[in-house]
Amino acid sequence: AGSAGAAGGECLLLARPEQGRTHQVRLHCAAAGSPILGDALYGGGEGRGPLQRHGLHALALTLVSPATGAPLEVVAPLADDMRR
Repeated sequence: AGSAGAAGGECLLLARPEQGRTHQVRLHCAAAGSPILGDALYGGGEGRGPLQRHGLHALALTLVSPATGAPLEVVAPLADDMRR
């Protein structure tokens, strides 16, 4: 995991969970005192500016294809509201 600081107390965090669910990333960030921006359930308050939702995004997911058994990577670029 790594982060890059930003003005206003927010930072960009890269997490590489081996397995699990988004809930676990949200919970661990909150427990460390750095809840995800816009994650009202875990203490991140409401969204700010153009980001009116929680700021958790999976850039890429890698899994085993149930059809072929081969590794499959799905990539999702950042949405416009997260790039601002």
